[in-house]
Amino acid sequence: MIFWNRKSRGVFTVEAAVIFPIILFVTALVIETAVSQYDAVKTAIEDVSEITEFDPIEVLEIREWAEQITETVKGGEG
Repeated sequence: MIFWNRKSRGVFTVEAAVIFPIILFVTALVIETAVSQYDAVKTAIEDVSEITEFDPIEVLEIREWAEQITETVKGGEG
């Protein structure tokens, strides 16, 4: 068995010492990117919800106000 030879005993330790930081760095980069994208999407959703948010009572009041103006212009209240 060549794998159990004393000459190659520390090879796995050296490989692990090189590979582990690379894996750790890539994992941290992926997590940081995911959190950044989550924040961007959250902000975009909040902006869109502010734009599309409306109060139905306010819409009805504006509609009634517009109808009153229309009737006044046509001469219906005078």
